Amino acid sequence: RVDSTYRVDAQLVLTRDPRMVQPFSVVAPSVRAAAAIVAGDVIAARSQMVPLRQCENAVRAGAYEKAAAVASHAVADYPPATLARVCLLSALEHLPGDHSDSVIAVARALLAHAPASPIALEYLATALDAKGDGPGAGNAWVRLLATDSLNVSLLRRVVDALSREGNATMAEPLIARGVTAHPDDLELLKLEWLVHLATGNWKAAVAAGEQLEARDEASKVDPEFYRRLASAYRSDSQPLRAL
Repeated sequence: RVDSTYRVDAQLVLTRDPRMVQPFSVVAPSVRAAAAIVAGDVIAARSQMVPLRQCENAVRAGAYEKAAAVASHAVADYPPATLARVCLLSALEHLPGDHSDSVIAVARALLAHAPASPIALEYLATALDAKGDGPGAGNAWVRLLATDSLNVSLLRRVVDALSREGNATMAEPLIARGVTAHPDDLELLKLEWLVHLATGNWKAAVAAGEQLEARDEASKVDPEFYRRLASAYRSDSQPLRAL
């Protein structure tokens, strides 16, 4: 209830992929009126289903231009479409040439209707990285992780993308929280070590490096690991330990 009205937030979710969501938000003077509007919105949103299947079939067949055309028609017929836009993003990704601008526009249009769509956020982040927009891409990667912050695999992917594209500073607090939450995960510890090296956070790099030396058998026989650890010691004003 909002003052003298009722708001209903609902979602149409595809069972085959829970990330495929068409959201609805309705405000009406009564619950009955809100329910009627939601029902009408669901019926309208389902107009995407046939073209969505046609688009996905075309993508699987490698007919990317056809897929993009079908999805675009579905969006034109139902402007708030999120499901059809997901397939449109997939088609644009596979078209020859650089379609980063189109991907960014479609992803942002999708996010306008579904702000927490992980699919749209990943497409947006990747396209912004390709355009060299580090701050914009970094923001999108962080928003993507927020959609499933307990997912270790997603954490690795986001931190790796941030570090690779010059946003290691943004990655630091994310990987630090991840290592704290999963202290036995050596892969996260290795990633934390690399992120601290990239940002020049030498005290944190030394701490992570010493943990790796104590716990990771592979690091103990890796000359490159010791070269980096020695460099971290020197940069942290510990020349004897570096030696």
